[in-house]
Amino acid sequence: MIMWGRSMAYRMAAAVPFPLMGWDVDEDINYGWMRRIASSTLLQFMQHPEFLQDSVPTLGFYGAFEPAVQIYSCRASVYWMGKLFMGLLVPEDSPFWTATENNGAWDNAFEADQVYNKFQPGSEILITNYPNIGASEVRSWCHERVADDWQKFRSTENYNRLAYNTEFHWQADGANGEVAMNYLFLNDKQEWEAFRLYDFQKFEKGIYYRDVVLETNEEWAMNLADIPLPNGILRVDRQLSPQTVQMRLGHYALPDLGHGIEVSSREVKGHSVTILDNGSHQLAMVPLLGWGQTEVVSAEGLHPISEKSKVLVVTGTYEPETNSNPIYATLMLWKKSGESWSDEELLPVEVSPSLIILRKSS
Repeated sequence: MIMWGRSMAYRMAAAVPFPLMGWDVDEDINYGWMRRIASSTLLQFMQHPEFLQDSVPTLGFYGAFEPAVQIYSCRASVYWMGKLFMGLLVPEDSPFWTATENNGAWDNAFEADQVYNKFQPGSEILITNYPNIGASEVRSWCHERVADDWQKFRSTENYNRLAYNTEFHWQADGANGEVAMNYLFLNDKQEWEAFRLYDFQKFEKGIYYRDVVLETNEEWAMNLADIPLPNGILRVDRQLSPQTVQMRLGHYALPDLGHGIEVSSREVKGHSVTILDNGSHQLAMVPLLGWGQTEVVSAEGLHPISEKSKVLVVTGTYEPETNSNPIYATLMLWKKSGESWSDEELLPVEVSPSLIILRKSS
């Protein structure tokens, strides 16, 4: 189950439509895949060591996680997850129970070194599948002001991330510029403020386009372009602000799983690459155009998986009077731990001051 949206404490309740599909008999439905999704979502939480505290499910995602708790949440809210067990009402001779569990498209349709996009026109959501890492990712858009958000969650990390990934759960923003999968700007109050006022533009030729403005100063604006690649994301964003701005862009964050997080760097064709490795996954950040430097930012209490985490953040100052090129381009890449990186994987593009070209294999 992806960590995205409101009411995360309900957890596996989100999977209940899959068993309920067993009331219908449709030869076009892969019931074994539906059951695999439902049972895997159940086990995702039931087998996690921090799921229960004093034999009661915690308010959070795995363990307790305050940034994901809504103002309407209470101790009993977690039992909403029990809705998944409504699937047990489906007759035992239903194809949902009799079919052999399988991984569906992940086994018979998705190929390695490819990326698969599925755009939903009604909701303007882009769903991306990455066979190389076995992850799915969601891109959407929200336009919710903190000043108008009386429920205090629609304008938060639950919705305002640039993307949401099944392998990399979102990390909350910190007061000192900690940010994951979003932009931060140093606003007029000298506070780091995240983007949250997005407007979808189009999905065309594999590129997801959004425009965004800063809530406290709508002259601080950007055009955003996300290009999913087999091993990550290419971002090519345009700065539109008429004033000098200080900004930060964060990759996904990695939790410390008890063995620390290794940091390494290398140079590929004149581009600096910084890599994090927590023993489970690797994340690489490659600034291509516009950015100043890459920082490794440590955080505490902001990640749903562990108390300590790290995130790669690129930083920059945009000065419209002196910056002739307003483009800020970045590669945000990933791999499983133990896998090596080729230069072609770390730099799957050709870069010039005015042009970025994807290599054919990408």
